[in-house]
Amino acid sequence: MSGVPGSPSEARTVERALPVDTVFGLLSDGRRRRVLTYLDRHEPRIEVGRLAERLTEGRDGATPEAVAIALHHVHLPKLDAAGVVSYDAAARTVEREPAADQLRPYLLLARADERGDVGTGGR
Repeated sequence: MSGVPGSPSEARTVERALPVDTVFGLLSDGRRRRVLTYLDRHEPRIEVGRLAERLTEGRDGATPEAVAIALHHVHLPKLDAAGVVSYDAAARTVEREPAADQLRPYLLLARADERGDVGTGGR
């Protein structure tokens, strides 16, 4: 995906700060947070169907097929447009981009909040 001169993925290798509204918009959805966390912790490049399976393991509700559809139509294009992943819809693969590093502190905070580990500031 990367390394082709003049390609969008090559342009993404130049680090640029994500606007705060973009950061919070990307992280406002739990499924996008789980995608970014998975790519950061496990596999930086993965096939969308396999990613959908990983995201639904141990969770009640959505099927991997339904998750894959939502990833394809909503979440991966949004993450790709922001430059934090490269999504190849034809190959059905997604790859984490270096710009995703900027989201790591917010993801850590979101995970702590979901676990109930975030304090009330001493209150």
